[in-house]
Amino acid sequence: MPDATYYTDVEDFGINQVKLKFIPANLSYTQYLWLFPDGTQSAKDTPSFIVKDLFKGNTQLIVINQFGCRDSSEKYQYVYPNNFNVYIPSAVTINRDLLNDEFKPVGLGATKTYRMSIFNRWGEEIFFTNDPTQGWDGTYNNELVMQDTYTYLIEFTFIDGKTYQFKGTLTVLR
Repeated sequence: MPDATYYTDVEDFGINQVKLKFIPANLSYTQYLWLFPDGTQSAKDTPSFIVKDLFKGNTQLIVINQFGCRDSSEKYQYVYPNNFNVYIPSAVTINRDLLNDEFKPVGLGATKTYRMSIFNRWGEEIFFTNDPTQGWDGTYNNELVMQDTYTYLIEFTFIDGKTYQFKGTLTVLR
């Protein structure tokens, strides 16, 4: 009697997508038919595709052995790729003209946790927030900082549980 047990493998495939692979427990059958939640089908033994948006629903595998015996199994799948394009500016102008007057990443989307720190050239933390909507306005102790290069560290956990870290430098211009 055939056994249609299978498992899935999800690999990062760039910041906006994942590669979703379906792998049957036994690769010795003569026929495979995969039925996916979006209505597509595959006759490959181990199909895979790139997921760029939410993939949700039941996936069914039907297998047939050399004697014509068949088995099927069905599993609920929920795969959400990290759909965000993060842009982190490399400079800010703290001249109060309302153009590029604060430093914060753009395009994060929904996060579970977030922290951003700004450090001066001596490694002293001069700004911290755990609110992704709050940017740094170029002040420290309510005073505008000097025109200089500063270091940032941004860490967040996306809604799927994956954690990311961005670090670099930013130039403050007056």
